[in-house]
Amino acid sequence: MKRIMSVLLIGIWCCVALTGCWSQRELNELSIAFALGLDFVDGQYVVTAQIINPGEISPSRSGGGGDQSPVGTYETRGETLFEAFRRLTKVVPRTVYFAYVRIVVIGESLAREEGIMDSMDFLLREDEFRTDYYLLVAKNSFARDTLRVLTHLNQIPAEKVFDSLEMSEEYWAATGKITIDELVNRLIQEGRQPVLTAIEVAGNKAIAGSSENVQSIENNAVLKLANMAAFNGDKMVGWLNEVESKGYNYTQNNVTDTIATVSCSEKGSLAIGVLNADTKVRTEISNGQPRGRVDVHAEGKVGDVECEIDLSKEQTMITLEKLLKQEIRENIAGSVRRAQKDFRSDIFGFGEALFRSDPQAWASLERKWRDTFSDMPVDITVDVDVRSQGSMTKSLKQLKKER
Repeated sequence: MKRIMSVLLIGIWCCVALTGCWSQRELNELSIAFALGLDFVDGQYVVTAQIINPGEISPSRSGGGGDQSPVGTYETRGETLFEAFRRLTKVVPRTVYFAYVRIVVIGESLAREEGIMDSMDFLLREDEFRTDYYLLVAKNSFARDTLRVLTHLNQIPAEKVFDSLEMSEEYWAATGKITIDELVNRLIQEGRQPVLTAIEVAGNKAIAGSSENVQSIENNAVLKLANMAAFNGDKMVGWLNEVESKGYNYTQNNVTDTIATVSCSEKGSLAIGVLNADTKVRTEISNGQPRGRVDVHAEGKVGDVECEIDLSKEQTMITLEKLLKQEIRENIAGSVRRAQKDFRSDIFGFGEALFRSDPQAWASLERKWRDTFSDMPVDITVDVDVRSQGSMTKSLKQLKKER
């Protein structure tokens, strides 16, 4: 009898415990944030949340044209990020839900002056956040300014930036997707400093957040990915330009498809698609001193010919490969030079490579690695196979000349 009663009690408890979702929150009780901006102004953290307006992005409005903006931004301040986030309850009428955040933008002043370690500690500690969002740095502006721009094509600006990051990394290679897990690993590990993609507001900033910005046929103000920002530790130390950003991405195995332009005559140039770049970064001890090495192998495809050349000739292809090797090498060398002389920051992971290959040597150099890296010679070798000329072996200019 006791056994039967025990089984019945367990069964009743299970039925009670498994009915419904105890932590469920209804959608109409939530304000869903798609983007966050983090700034530091006048000694306080400033948090900006970009929250969607469900009524303005519903399928029933399939062309848009609502009376309200599809998103709204809400801003709060606090002595700590935790305090600033809690203060959102004073300005947002519903509980802010952060599980759908797609991007987190860090203001340049916060990145340069205060550093990002404390901000990342909070974001990683808060269990409501997922870890698949991308982090960016606002170039020459506060993060809050980038979240106030309304965008064409995509009603939710955060989604537009998220998609642009994915497309740009895949087909241009002067930007990069960095999640919080990747960033934190670089913050806490020695031998490789962080790099984040930059974002800026271009165009007529005065109307960036008004409906006029998306109702005009012209892009009056746009959110633009602006290459990459280099860090030393948790503080930003400078900007890489477009060529240097590409050079950096070559070293990180982040180039799957991009374009290189080379001169093929005094009167023209030629564009080559660079595909599937495979790179190895190494650091070795030579004569008691560290020496870096970058080895790149890539494929090329001729994409645009604006000079009189005959691609059917073997010597022409050899010349193009030589020019492309030089172009890629100069991209990487410029990036390394910038990091060594201007930033004094090992963003490439030469220190990490030394730790893997020679832990004892790394242990002796770790504390002075910033100075060591700045003076370390780096050898760059590039091997390229241009295997495709497209559907024609001669340019139109060459064909016309032959006729």
